[in-house]
Amino acid sequence: MARRKERPLTTEEAKARLRYVSREIGAGPWVRRNPLAATTYAVLGGIVLGSAPNLRRSLSRAVVALLPLLMRRG
Repeated sequence: MARRKERPLTTEEAKARLRYVSREIGAGPWVRRNPLAATTYAVLGGIVLGSAPNLRRSLSRAVVALLPLLMRRG
């Protein structure tokens, strides 16, 4: 079976592909596709964090420690 040669994308095709890929990055697209699951996870996470002060404190420290890394990625 011979593979056909891939041709380079035109500028417009490349722009359209980049727009599509950029919309699919991150948690947003998953949340839009799975709103019930996302809401369930958020509520359960809030209950767990709200009822466990040591876990909440540890998570807060971890977020503060990672904040410089998160800000660099911007």
